[in-house]
Amino acid sequence: MKVLALPVLILACAASAQAASVNVYLADLAVGGPGTPFGTEANDPTTTGHVGPSAGASAAPGFGSSSFSASVNTTTNNKYSNFRVNGSALGSAITVADLDNFSYWTNTSGQLDWRISIYTKRTAIPGGNYNAITNPDGNLGSFYKSRIQAFPTSDNNSLWNQLSAGGLSFGETNLNGGSQSTPWSWEAVQAGTVAAANGNFRDFRTEEILFIDFTLGANSGGGISQGDLDGIVFNIGSTTLSLNLEAVIPLPASSLMGLGLLSAGILGRRR
Repeated sequence: MKVLALPVLILACAASAQAASVNVYLADLAVGGPGTPFGTEANDPTTTGHVGPSAGASAAPGFGSSSFSASVNTTTNNKYSNFRVNGSALGSAITVADLDNFSYWTNTSGQLDWRISIYTKRTAIPGGNYNAITNPDGNLGSFYKSRIQAFPTSDNNSLWNQLSAGGLSFGETNLNGGSQSTPWSWEAVQAGTVAAANGNFRDFRTEEILFIDFTLGANSGGGISQGDLDGIVFNIGSTTLSLNLEAVIPLPASSLMGLGLLSAGILGRRR
C-alpha cells in the first residue's frame, strides 16, 4: 500500500474498504506541480490564454457547499481553465488499465463542458518519438506519451449533471494526425488495441498516468462558456478516491490545521 501525504482535509478514509474522500481547496492549487497531488496549468509561467479556477457558488449533490468554477471566452486571454490531478494523487505507478472507472459533476451554460484528458508518461524506448511504421509505440507528445481525451457536449441547462467513463467517447488527436479520432468507449480502451480514423492504432493499457486534467475551453479557442466542476470520483481496482472541490477552507481555520496534515492511503494496483 502506498501512503500519500496529501496537503488537504481528509473527510473519511476507511482502510478496510480502501476508500478515501478528500476536500481540495482553491488554495491547494497555488503550488501545484508534478510533485504535488493537485494543481492547474496556471502554475506554469510560460502558459498563455489560461486562467486558474475560481470559486463556484453551488455544489454537486453530496459534495459540500461550493465547487471550482471558470468562465472562458475564445476571443479573450481567458481561453481555457483546468484542474489537474497529478499521478501522485492516485497511487504508485497507476496505469490506464488500473483506472477502471471515473465520474465527475459539471454545471455549465454555453457551448462547452468540462472535458477530461488523461496524459501518460513519456518512455525512453528505442526510436523515441512516434512513427506509425517504424515506432508505433513511441511518444506522441512533447512531454507525454499519450493524451486520451473526451469532449462532452454541454447540457447548457445550468443544472448539475454527472458524467462518467461509460457515457463518454474518447480519442487521441495526435494518433489521428491532429484531429479528433474515431471515438472509443472506455471499455474498448480498457480491452486492448484501439484504432484511429486514419488507421493508426495503440494499446494504452500499460502506460503510466502522468496527470489527469479537467478542462473548460481550449488554448486554440473553443467557444464561450461558464461552468462549475465538482465531485470527481476515481475507481482503481478496489480503491475509490472521491474529490470534493471547495472554494475556501471553512472557519475556524485553527481547528483544521492538524487535520490538514493527515494522510490518505490510496492503494496502487497493477493487473
